[in-house]
Amino acid sequence: MLSKLWALARDNWKLTFSLSIAFIIGCVLVALLAAWRDGDMVLCSLLGILIGWPAGILLAPYEEEQKKFGKWSKSLAGLLAGLSLGKLDTAFKLASQSTPHSLFRMVSMAFSWLMLSAITVFVVRTYSDSVEPE
Repeated sequence: MLSKLWALARDNWKLTFSLSIAFIIGCVLVALLAAWRDGDMVLCSLLGILIGWPAGILLAPYEEEQKKFGKWSKSLAGLLAGLSLGKLDTAFKLASQSTPHSLFRMVSMAFSWLMLSAITVFVVRTYSDSVEPE
């Protein structure tokens, strides 16, 4: 298993670079969680990861998966984009609050983990296919 991962990393610089950056960002987010020592932040982070993982799968489906949920993923992406844009004013209001455990921090942490996990899953599913198995 490790030899396959090493071969994949050696032969595919895009995957290696992307996963290295994702690891560094993940370490920064974990350091923030450790510094804040807030259970609500950890819960929001886990929620972000659990939403981001399937989002990454929907963004980069394998061929057999693409047939199953091609139209469904487009509808879901449109719905999520619309909801996100509709709540921008609320995000700006929360950003102006300065309480240490504000809702803005929790939403930001959840969104950060969501994006990190979605992008990581997308990159792995997209670029790991380019290396031929031995």
